[in-house]
Amino acid sequence: MKAGKKTQGWIQLRNRPYMTFVAVFFCALYETGMLTRLILAPSSANQTLYQVMKSASWGLPLFVVIIFLALVTLCLRRLYPMATLQVVSGLLALTAAIYGSGCTYLVIPWIVSIYACAVEAKSVTSLTAGLGSSAILGLLSIAFSANWHHDVHSTDLLYPT
Repeated sequence: MKAGKKTQGWIQLRNRPYMTFVAVFFCALYETGMLTRLILAPSSANQTLYQVMKSASWGLPLFVVIIFLALVTLCLRRLYPMATLQVVSGLLALTAAIYGSGCTYLVIPWIVSIYACAVEAKSVTSLTAGLGSSAILGLLSIAFSANWHHDVHSTDLLYPT
């Protein structure tokens, strides 16, 4: 079956180098909105994350650095899809270990990196390895949040949605 002109146009548009940054831009907007909400309206934000940031002087700067690293890593998702997925998954687990359910702030970049790994995978083996290890790190993130901070709520998972 032959692809139509419209489909070919979308494929050519997707393959342009600057299109890599569209998803990163929207992830950055989301993260900026969530950080602004955390700083300006803490009563409506994630309470565990706010408590850690309030009690520790390193809380907010470290969280901003982790988010920045996730966004920079997303820029490389087409060249190194599996490595990008592993780094973002590791940052998700690190955020869960330090900030509890604050790891939900990184769910959107994690989903973008999962998509990139699924689309750009060179073989079924690399796809399985990337998704399997990311699933393990995702479950580890939930375990960190649940066991260390006792604050896993299903409403926290709705933040990124």
